[in-house]
Amino acid sequence: MPDNNLDPTNVQDGLKSLGPIENVNASTWTLIKNKYRSKSIAVLIIAVFVAIFLNPFFVIVIGFIYYIYIRNKVQAEFMRQFATAQKFEYAENMPLDAVKGRLFKLGHSQTIENVVSGNYQNRPLKIFNYQYTVGGGKNQTTHQFTVLEISFSETIFPHILLQSETMMRFDATSWGEKNQDTEINLEEQFRKNYHLFATDGYEIEVLQIFTGEMLEFLGQKGSNFSIEFAENRMYIYDDLFISKITELRGIFGLAEKILDLSGPLLDRLHDDFAALDPYYKK
Repeated sequence: MPDNNLDPTNVQDGLKSLGPIENVNASTWTLIKNKYRSKSIAVLIIAVFVAIFLNPFFVIVIGFIYYIYIRNKVQAEFMRQFATAQKFEYAENMPLDAVKGRLFKLGHSQTIENVVSGNYQNRPLKIFNYQYTVGGGKNQTTHQFTVLEISFSETIFPHILLQSETMMRFDATSWGEKNQDTEINLEEQFRKNYHLFATDGYEIEVLQIFTGEMLEFLGQKGSNFSIEFAENRMYIYDDLFISKITELRGIFGLAEKILDLSGPLLDRLHDDFAALDPYYKK
C-alpha cells in the first residue's frame, strides 16, 4: 500500500525502499508516483482546490514545494550512500567557517549540506552540497554547487583560481580581493576552456601546477569544473548539485587524478611559497 504519511520517519522508510540511488531525479519521481502515490494525489487535489479559490499559480507553487521536499531527502540519501560505498563518513551539514575558499564569501544565506568526509593519500577530503543566494524578493537567485575539498598539511597556497569558461557568469573579480589578483595568460589552446587568476607575484609557481599536461587532462575530463586554492585547501567546484552517481564518481576521480599527477609537487611548493611570502597578502 502507498504510504499516506510524510513525516520524517516514513520518508526515511521510503528512501530505504529505493535501493541504490543512481539518479536523484529519477528516484524522486519513483517515490512520488509509487511509494507516496496517495499523498501525491492528495497534494494535487489541495493545490487545485487552492488554485480555484485563490490563484491558478498555486498549482505550480504547491507542486514545486512538494517535489523539492522529496528531492532534498533523496539527494541526502544519495550522498549518504556514496559515503557508505567509499567507507567515508556522512554529516547532514557543516558550519560555514569550516571552509576557506572565496566562493563561500559570496552572497548570503549560505548553507553546506550532505557532507561526505574521508581521506585520500593521507589527505583529508570532503564532498558536499553548497548554495548561496544573491538579491532578494522577486530578484532573488540561489546558486548551487557540488564542492570537493582537499586539505594539505603544510602547504599554504596563495589564492589561485582556474575558472571554467562554463562558470564565467560567476565573475572571477567578484570572488574578492580584485586588486591582489592578476590573470595569467594561458596558451591559446586552453583559453577556450579556462581563465587562470592568482595572487600577484606567483605566476611562475602557479604555472608549475597548471602545466600544459594538466590543462589538457582537465579539458578532456573536467572542463566544466573550476578549481580554487585557498590557504591550505584545494577546491573543485561544479555549479550544480550533482545528482547522478556517474558524475559524483567523476568529480571524485578527477580529484584522485590531480593528486596522482601533482600531489608531490603541491607538497614541495610549500618552500617556494614560503620564500615568496612578502608577495602574499593574507
